[in-house]
Parts: sequence; structure tokens; C-alpha cells
Amino acid sequence: MVRKRRPWLDPHGWTHDQLYRYLRVTRGMAKSTAECRIRYLKFLEKPRSRGGWGLNLHQDPEDAFMEFFDYVLERRDTEEDPEDALNNSQKAVKSLFEALGVKGDYEWVKIRRKKRDKQVYDDQTAYDIINGSYRDDPAANATLQHIFHYGHYVGPRPSELLTLRLSDINWKERKIRIRERKTRKIRTVIVEDFVINSPVDKSLWNYYTNWRPKLLERGNYEGDDFWLNGRGYPISYDWGRQQLSKAGKRTCSYFHPHLMRSFCITWRLIWSYWQTGVFDIIGVNMFVDHGSLDQTAEYTRIAERYIREWQQKPKMGRIRAGRMEGKNASK
Repeated sequence: MVRKRRPWLDPHGWTHDQLYRYLRVTRGMAKSTAECRIRYLKFLEKPRSRGGWGLNLHQDPEDAFMEFFDYVLERRDTEEDPEDALNNSQKAVKSLFEALGVKGDYEWVKIRRKKRDKQVYDDQTAYDIINGSYRDDPAANATLQHIFHYGHYVGPRPSELLTLRLSDINWKERKIRIRERKTRKIRTVIVEDFVINSPVDKSLWNYYTNWRPKLLERGNYEGDDFWLNGRGYPISYDWGRQQLSKAGKRTCSYFHPHLMRSFCITWRLIWSYWQTGVFDIIGVNMFVDHGSLDQTAEYTRIAERYIREWQQKPKMGRIRAGRMEGKNASK
């Protein structure tokens, strides 16, 4: 006889805190992912009068599933393209049903997401984002500018952007260890001088010597985190992501942190083309840690378009005049 797994939560009396503990401890889910699932469940349960959908998820799973089914139908009938939102909602409800011990008892919704074209803005937009004025406090403003510079030229994932530590930087060999926040995976990349050691660009060395000490004077922090907020303490993932998104949207209405990674991939493909005459898909793939070569190859079409538009003048990625020319280009 097959023994059915004992449910962790009571269908009628479960709480969000109980579900959060289940996701974090039993499932081993990352903190940010578990919090995202809880947020979506709260959004589904919030009364319609307050901007939610008014679902009752504290009832028998059969009835809760039918309400979720009707929710999917309504969004598809009234919205043009709700599939991304439905995907996240379904993941949240699936997590709840798994904790209730009934996830496998239902036929879940098929998500019909369209494959979207990659978005990459031009070099002028990147320049304006990197050099924008976001804070009255010069040190806090410099922090955002340097993070933008780092994001555009190293291309970390949003979950990797703020995990940099002092011990991750090898100034002499121009190496940076990048830490994936969720999986704890660490990879090492070798970057150009203007990214790490330049005294004139918004390099890591520039931030470390000119701005980080000013921030350290404001707090009692003595740890290893590289990026600090205006009070002199490490920047949290959620706060940093929100502030970067808000700041970037001042220049680019559709900005989100992942677009810096897309810019970096396209720039590196273009730069490899001007050096060798071919796109170094394998090299760029290894640099940004894409899961497959196809992911990187998708950006070659964008790179080809920029090359045609700029009539064989390699503007992208070097922002200031001359940055990709002459002896500077070999650094």
C-alpha cells in the first residue's frame, strides 16, 4: 500500500507564515522566491475593492482550485497578454497546494507565453543611466552610478548584481568572482581595466578609493560587502533592486536591472566582431554564464543591427569617444 504524504498545512487554517516556513525549510526555497510566492497569494486573496482578486484560498482545495480556474479565465478574457502574471500566480498556488498535500491531484493551467524579442537600448541611453543624477548626497549618488557601470560592462544577473565582496576582487589580475544569490554558485571573470582599475572611469577601484570610505565613516560596518548605502551599510537585495529600477526608469521608461546584462552581452558580441570578424558566441557565453549557446546567439541579431546602423563604427559599449579605439581597446 502506498502511503500518502502527510500534508503540512490545514486547508482552512493555514497562515502565510506557516507556508513561508514550509517553502524555506522543507522545500529549501530561496528567501526571495518564497517571499515572491507569498506576495502573489496575498494579491490573489486581497479584496477586489482594494485592487486584488478576492480569491478564497482558505477552503477545501477543490473549491479553491475552481476559484483559481475562474480567475485565469477572467484575466484571459479581459487582458491582452496576462500569461506572465498567470504563470507567477500558478506557481504560488502550486506551492500552497503542495504544502496541502494535493498538488498532483489537479490538471494545472497551460501557460501560453509568447517568446519576446530581446530588448537592448543604445549607447547613449546607457551613458545617461550611468551618469544620471539620482541623489543629493554625492556618495550615495556615486554608488548608484558605479553599480550601473558595473552592471552594464560585467553583465551580472540581477540576483548577482549586489553580492560583490571586497574579497571577490583581484585588482592585479583583473579578476572578479560573481556570486549567484540563490544557488550560491560562484564564477570568476576577467574584466577590462576600465571596469576594475581605471582612475577616470566609474571603475570598482574608483568607488573603492573615493566613495566607499566616505560611506564607511557614517556607520559601524566592518564587513566584506562592497556596495554600501547612504548610511554606510550593505545594500539589501530588495531595496537595491527597487532603487535601481526606479533610477533607471528616469532615463529609460522600460528599464529593469536585467537590461544591463542584455546590454553587456550585445556589447561584447560587437566588440568580438570588430576584433576578429566573427561573433565570439562561446566566449561571451562563458563570460555571462548562459545555460546554452542558443541564449547567447539570440543577441547576434541585435548586434548585427547595431553594426549596420552605425556603418562600421564601433560605438556601443565604449560610451566616451576613443574608448574602443587604439591601445585602449586591447586592455
